[in-house]
Amino acid sequence: MGVAPDVEPKITTLNTQITQGKYLTAEVPKGVVIGDKLASTIGIKLGAEIVLLTQAADGSMGNDVYTVVGILHTGLDSVDQGLVLMSLSSLQDLLHLAPARIHEVGIKLNQIAAATAVAAALQVSLGKTLPVRVMAWPELAPELANYVQFNHGVTVVLFFIFFLVAVIGVMNTMLMAVFERTREFGMLMAVGMTPMQVVGLILTEAAGLAIASLVVGAALGVPLLWYLQEHGLDLGGATGEVVSVAGVVVGHLWYGRQDFSAYAQAAVGLGINVERVFSVTFALGSALAGLGGALGIDVLGLDPTFPLKYMVYFLLVVAVGGAGTIRGPLVAALLLGICDVAGKYYVPQIGSFVIYAVMVVLLLLFPAGLVGRRA
Repeated sequence: MGVAPDVEPKITTLNTQITQGKYLTAEVPKGVVIGDKLASTIGIKLGAEIVLLTQAADGSMGNDVYTVVGILHTGLDSVDQGLVLMSLSSLQDLLHLAPARIHEVGIKLNQIAAATAVAAALQVSLGKTLPVRVMAWPELAPELANYVQFNHGVTVVLFFIFFLVAVIGVMNTMLMAVFERTREFGMLMAVGMTPMQVVGLILTEAAGLAIASLVVGAALGVPLLWYLQEHGLDLGGATGEVVSVAGVVVGHLWYGRQDFSAYAQAAVGLGINVERVFSVTFALGSALAGLGGALGIDVLGLDPTFPLKYMVYFLLVVAVGGAGTIRGPLVAALLLGICDVAGKYYVPQIGSFVIYAVMVVLLLLFPAGLVGRRA
């Protein structure tokens, strides 16, 4: 593939994937960058010379000698096994193409939502004078576009389920907290409190507990978030070195840092009102988190070890279900939950260890998880 080395980094990130050597420069006019798996297959090292042989545009045989100035690793087998990157002028000489003849021009927009409209406008304006075809990224990568739409649908369904479960749980806990103290409320009303005052008392108590739970949660969560942002969570044992989704590489080291601008652009490209969704989600999430924490403390008491205990269950579910899928952790959560409750009910003496025994057996049978996928 021939590129303009000085402007290509504005469109792609191939220059950041170099593992050995350097990127294309004007100092070595006939320098090339190749994928690491291709280099391993043909036994080429940095600084070696290779001969490229291909059919030129005029029907003749094009060939020339090039120097390997860099080796890159993207994580995509199709790229690492077959990519040879050179300057545009070198490729034009190899294919006997005139300097004005090119095959493809990449355009990167600041607003991903405008891709389809810009492509249509360029097709109209350029199609009158040049035999070109302008395509937006959903047309160039339909698999990725379909995956993004599918992921959006799954996310909406999961959010609905989570919020529904949270609302039902909060309502149930609230009813229990009120019904278990009906006698106390009756005594308060007997000494002169009005029903509205009793309601105000309950709401004041819930608000106080919510503030306390937010403070405790922040104190416990900030160190964990700092660790995830600085060191990340290594999922290499579960996912392999990299995971490829519709041609997009996802690394095995996951950090707590988020590229919100890129996420926002992708969401806008799907027609999502990012500001409205963010405001509603933040408001509902904060309200449910505060109310859930307050009601949980009222029924179960304040226990600083709650995050640690539940974090173990989260890790068990992901490990048994398999990373990279939604169905796997869902099946694992149901299976482990049923086994945990059944073990504690039928064999209370060893009930707390049943879930770990089940985990060991399942991981021995399914090392990659119930529905795990490896790269």
